[in-house]
This record gives sequence, C-alpha cells and structure tokens, in this order.
Amino acid sequence: MKRRAFLSGIALGVVAMPRVAEAQQAGKVWRIGYLGGGSATTTPAEPFVQELRRLGWNEGQNLTIQYRWAEGGADRLYDLGREMVGLNLDLIVVSAPSASASLVVPTRTTPVVTSTFDRPLGAERDSPLRPLQNVTGVNIMAGELMAKQLQLLHDVLPRARRVVVFRRKGNYSFGHVQEAATTLGLRLVRVEIGVPEIDELAAAEKQFAREKFDAALVESHHALLHYRQLVVDILARSRLPTIFPSRDYVEAGGLMSYGPSTVEIQRQMARLVDRLLRGTKVADLPIEQPTKFELTINLRTAKALGLTIPQPLLLRADELVQ
Repeated sequence: MKRRAFLSGIALGVVAMPRVAEAQQAGKVWRIGYLGGGSATTTPAEPFVQELRRLGWNEGQNLTIQYRWAEGGADRLYDLGREMVGLNLDLIVVSAPSASASLVVPTRTTPVVTSTFDRPLGAERDSPLRPLQNVTGVNIMAGELMAKQLQLLHDVLPRARRVVVFRRKGNYSFGHVQEAATTLGLRLVRVEIGVPEIDELAAAEKQFAREKFDAALVESHHALLHYRQLVVDILARSRLPTIFPSRDYVEAGGLMSYGPSTVEIQRQMARLVDRLLRGTKVADLPIEQPTKFELTINLRTAKALGLTIPQPLLLRADELVQ
C-alpha cells in the first residue's frame, strides 16, 4: 500500500510540475522591446499590442514594452537596434520592412521576432526558411510579391513598356521582379534613394521629370513607408500610375496596392512572441508566411490619371477607395 501511495505521489508530482513551473513564471514581468522603422503615428504597434492582450499579456501587469521609433531613418534604426541590445531585454521585436533583423539587432542570444527578412541571397527559391539562430518571424517574400505587383500593374496598363522601380539603396535582390518583367515584355529602370531620404526623394522627382516612364512600382521599405505621403505626391505630380506594397499608400492617394496585411502581420508576430514567452525555443518556431493579402484600388486616383480599371480587377479588390 505504501509503495502504491509512493508511486501515486510521484505521478501526481510529475503531473503537477508544469503547473508549478507556470506558477513560478506567473509572477514574472517580461521585458520586451519593440523597434519600429516608422513612427508611433504613421506605423502604430496597436494591432500587435491588442493581440498580446488577447493572449493574456498586459502592459503593467506581466509585461513591459520598450518602444523605439526610427522615423524612417536607416542610420537611426541601426543605432536604436544597438541600444535595444544594451537594455538586456527578454525579447526584441523588429517591425521595419526590408531591414535585416540580424544586422539591425546585433545579438545572437536575445530572441528576435521580425517581419524584416526575405529569403537569404543564394538560397534556393523553393527552399524552406528556418529560424536564423535567435531570429524568427514572418517572411514578407518581397521578391515574389513584387513579381505579382508587376503583373497587376500590367493588367491595368497592358501597353506600358518602361516601368520605374522606386526603391531604397541596398534593398532586396532583383531576381524575381526582373524575371517577371522579361515575361511581360517590360523594361525596368531602378531609381534608388539613399540618405538623407528627403533630399534623395527630391532628386528622384527630378529624374522622373527628365525620363519618360509609363508606370511605377514602389518597393517595400520602412523609409519609403514613413515618407509615404511625399512619395505618393511625387509620383502623382509625375503622372505615374503606381502600385504600392501596402494600403497605407492608397489611403494617402496612391493608385493601388497589393501586399500582405500589415495589421495581420503584427498579429502574427504577437502570436510568435506569446509562444516564446511561454517557453517555446526559437529553433522550434518555423518562419511563417503572411496569412492575408490585400488588393486596394483608389478609384478617384484612377479617374485623375484617366485610367479605366478592368472589371475583373475591380471584382478581385478587397477595398475600393472612392
């Protein structure tokens, strides 16, 4: 009887161990950092925070969040990344389209959740993406995305032949979109901006005026997103029909956008943070893909440009801005 009681006690103890561990963690206040490429007003973290709250993580109770905003500046982003590492946080989130998280946040120990990396250069196109040491997150698949955007632009402007790709210097490789352009019979011309961004944007507008382009495609980058109103205005003054990477540009007056939902990506990152805080290791978290893509068209801008959007495209749109 005593032996059975002893074994029963062991069994109960084994069952109770995870609960004891949970109880021990219950009093811990986790410290995480949130590094945004834009500003708190132009690229808010509210969807991320709301999803964490839904999952049981509340600021001031079991969680504190240190926010840093790069305001669109590449140099500032890297400076803030190094600052984040020095804060000895439990976890760091990097939300800055196109920046390499492993370079922005120079740490190999602190877990990092990001949406800022594409498939590494040299990797096979269909090879699975895996967490990079301490980095995981959501892969925005920039190359494949731009190829799809170019196809949509061609659907609206089938006679267009010369397309400018407006991009940040040092951004993603160009392979996918170049292949798509060749298939569609398009010639791509890259116009790249560097630092300081405001001066470079003004120089880009002068180039648009000098050269004749039929349409434009804007790459995903936190600096361009931060200055999106200026980017949209420059392209509007240049009379260039443009496809953008997110609906934020269309709401600012751009013609159309196609890309992953930025709100849903924020929620995906929050769910990854939740799993890490609950004990899952980075190596056990596969890099995710976006779960929701959005096509948004601004009909008012189309009218101003004298464009008729094909009916099949209108029916496919997730949102039509009047």
